[in-house]
Amino acid sequence: MRARLPWILLAISLVLNVAIVGGLLYEWQGDRFGRGAERGVERLSEELDLTADQQQLLRNVIDGVAERRQARRDAAPSPQRQALVDLLAEESFAEAETQRLLNEMSSERNLLWVEVSRDMHAFVSALDQEQKAAFLSMAKEHGFFRDLFRSSRKRRN
Repeated sequence: MRARLPWILLAISLVLNVAIVGGLLYEWQGDRFGRGAERGVERLSEELDLTADQQQLLRNVIDGVAERRQARRDAAPSPQRQALVDLLAEESFAEAETQRLLNEMSSERNLLWVEVSRDMHAFVSALDQEQKAAFLSMAKEHGFFRDLFRSSRKRRN
């Protein structure tokens, strides 16, 4: 019996480790298992009692974010990014040029979030006063939009 105990403990440890890693991967890649935009829509629909039209507006916003993110992933690296990499090879640090390139990159990213904000505003405008107050209260919470849009990750091929 003593000789079998280490093997039993090893087997239990292996099963637990695989289960934990599997759970983490499932949560991290959950949208690959069919959750996608529906996860965020379901959660807000329950909390705000959304109508079918409101749910569709929210789906459109979340899907739009996913499409924009995918387009950015599929696009070639920006010239600013390449220029930043090239600056690393210089003899001295070019702070002003680095700041300029980072500002350009931020401007492009900000334009994307202006579009998302426009779509989100249309969704919020479709809510009644009670729903709007509840949504805006939730939106003030740290990580609310990150969690909402995280559900919009699309599967990479």
